Amino acid sequence: MPLNAFDSGCRFLSYRPHSIQELTGKLLKKGFDPEEISRTISRLTALGGLNDEDAATRWAQSGRKDKRWGSAKISAYLVNKGISREIVNRAVAAAFSDIAEEDVAREALVKKFGTAYTDVSP
Repeated sequence: MPLNAFDSGCRFLSYRPHSIQELTGKLLKKGFDPEEISRTISRLTALGGLNDEDAATRWAQSGRKDKRWGSAKISAYLVNKGISREIVNRAVAAAFSDIAEEDVAREALVKKFGTAYTDVSP
């Protein structure tokens, strides 16, 4: 039995967070009716499974901690996911609230080139 838009949306969200724009695009690509997609997006948002603010915060934290991205790269990534500029700014600020961007850059250098870069001064 083919999945409906809601079931497909849940399946996509079970793999990883999605922005509203990203999930809408995926459901459109699967051929679902725009009205059904709209109802699905509203329902998933109301249930708390679809939240741009939450997704952006998680992606920004992951970009900073796991990938050692700077604020510009994180911002571009989030905008590409369809996150509003206002939410992007809050997510990036939160990601760098406990560490300076320069320290993240140093971590990236050490990860890539080893300890020879541990004493790099600004």
